[in-house]
Amino acid sequence: MFGDNRFDEYTLVTSKEVGGPMVTGAIDSLRLIGWTSLILSILWLGGIGSAAGAVFGLIGVLVRGRVTVWPVPGLRLCVAGLVLGVAGFVATLFVYLM
Repeated sequence: MFGDNRFDEYTLVTSKEVGGPMVTGAIDSLRLIGWTSLILSILWLGGIGSAAGAVFGLIGVLVRGRVTVWPVPGLRLCVAGLVLGVAGFVATLFVYLM
């Protein structure tokens, strides 16, 4: 009835074959968003870079649900950019308001 293998009718595929370009595109874009967030947060640019870095970091954290691999490539960059961006923006507000 089942033969030698009960699962012979199922084909094993990788996530790349299942997701196609969406999976690889999401991974590449998340890495790009992470690097952009980190670089803008470090550059500071009078507070504008920190705010933009925090926004890009937040976008990267929210987009992570589209990636089907674990660990999510670029997520740590997004979190680092988000933290540095928020810290830089708070420091900017502190400097300008004091």
